[in-house]
Amino acid sequence: MSATKLLITPPPTPAPYERPNLQYHFAISHEVAEEAQMALAATALELLAAMARKHYPEAGSIEFEHNVTGTTRICALWTEIPTTPLAQPRALWSRGEYLSIRDHLWTQDMEWLLAPALNASALPVAPFGNHSPARHLLRLPAPDVAAALAASLRRQHPRTAALLISLDSEGGEVDIAVEHLIDPHGASLVAIPKERDFTPSTQQAWWWRTRKEVEREIRHLWRHPQHRARLFRPQGHESSFWNHGLQLLLLPAAPALPAGQDA
Repeated sequence: MSATKLLITPPPTPAPYERPNLQYHFAISHEVAEEAQMALAATALELLAAMARKHYPEAGSIEFEHNVTGTTRICALWTEIPTTPLAQPRALWSRGEYLSIRDHLWTQDMEWLLAPALNASALPVAPFGNHSPARHLLRLPAPDVAAALAASLRRQHPRTAALLISLDSEGGEVDIAVEHLIDPHGASLVAIPKERDFTPSTQQAWWWRTRKEVEREIRHLWRHPQHRARLFRPQGHESSFWNHGLQLLLLPAAPALPAGQDA
């Protein structure tokens, strides 16, 4: 008679006892929590913008205030903040003394999203008007942040296909240094200057005008889990870099024009 075969293998021998490094595991867990908080902020901000534009397609910014109760209240929706000094944003909707049931429902949903969205650092938020309590204006992201970034860069350099960046993300902060604009063949189109020149060239002047906006959009794309997985590619061997090191940010191609339209 054949010997009975075990259906399961014997349990493994316990590993030698090691005292856990409590401080190390706390630091790792804290970092994961902060990364998740930044992802929540980025996704909440995009959903907030989509909800605002669902009701008012021209919405570009939200006026809000922090109540004494600690809650955040939306006061108005405005068009995009203008880039020319003489132009003014236009109010699309203002909160009156009494809200209709329809307005109450969508403003309540947006206020619920506004709180986590404001947890991200380096948001385009500015003081707005003379009110008590103080009010602020939050500029909403473009409907497609990556496409808007690509269009902005290609106005100056039409062949830009990607950005090579140095990226350090820790404790909820994202430090970015753009190194090169990259063409479709992987070669450098432009090396980005590190310091301002007293007599800047046309190229340097363009970069210092657009730098903050470019870095803000890159920061948003990095924080958003879907955009990070879709657009960012690490460059070189990871062991040779601190933190996230060099990253290639792939820009989307220009969308095709509808049939019958010329560029």
